[in-house]
Amino acid sequence: MANPKIEGTFRLDGLLEGPIFSVDDEDIINSFVKDAKKAGLKFHAAINTGRFSLLADTESINIQPGGEPADARVVKCIGEFLKNYSPEECRQLMSTLRSVEYIPGHEIQTIYYIKPDCTVAVEQRTVKADTIAPMKPIELRQAIKPIIIFAVILCAGIGISAFFVPYSDLAKRLINKVMPFDTHKLIINVGPYMQFFQVESAEANKSKGIILITCKVSQSYPNTEQKLNELWKSSGESITKRLTIEALMRNNVRCVSFDSEGNFLGQRICYMQWIGDEKESFDIVIPFDNNLRQVNISY
Repeated sequence: MANPKIEGTFRLDGLLEGPIFSVDDEDIINSFVKDAKKAGLKFHAAINTGRFSLLADTESINIQPGGEPADARVVKCIGEFLKNYSPEECRQLMSTLRSVEYIPGHEIQTIYYIKPDCTVAVEQRTVKADTIAPMKPIELRQAIKPIIIFAVILCAGIGISAFFVPYSDLAKRLINKVMPFDTHKLIINVGPYMQFFQVESAEANKSKGIILITCKVSQSYPNTEQKLNELWKSSGESITKRLTIEALMRNNVRCVSFDSEGNFLGQRICYMQWIGDEKESFDIVIPFDNNLRQVNISY
């Protein structure tokens, strides 16, 4: 289900990544996460052997009228972060950050680049969009009146509705929200990637709102450009094989989430964060959801 385009909101996606240059880099990365949070932006940091990544949280952000523009806040945070690096180091950093801001009847799309001189460049365009006006605040008296009416109607009709409403399913979802999340019961299907990698572990972090999935590659994983080219040539006219190989070339996969009843919860493109220089395993990050019971990894 597509996210509603509510006017006055802002959404950030993508990541910043690059090598670890010195022992001070971990402090620099953690400081960036804290400074971004103060600016109303949320990032998830991951530091593996020799590399780091800063994944933007895709949750919608409300823009305060008259405040600093959201895209300006992103540029400012990245700019302060880049001051810690030399031009030679900046050339080794990469940004896939992009954002979208919704205004009446339009959306402002922005892409953020890292320039060789350690400054931030942006490309921006405004396109037409079917936006939704935000709800207007209502007075306390107006808010209470419909609640009272609703409570009366609810009490009168709950007996009848029991014949039509699956209260057991609703109760099950409520229990899922309050019960501890057990990653051992989480089913993760790797689909077309079965011959290339398998899931090694999954770890939930409620405080960060993420689930970290670690995968271990097999001997048949195409870890060189030559192997990728050979796989591409051998794929023939198979669209499935070609899409699978293209995803490996881009170092990202699609994660589709479902609850215990097989109901669709959401999907996202997940970046494959390699662990160590040997590239024998990698991490992917998906949003945390207490109702999550199955993840299908596909191209």
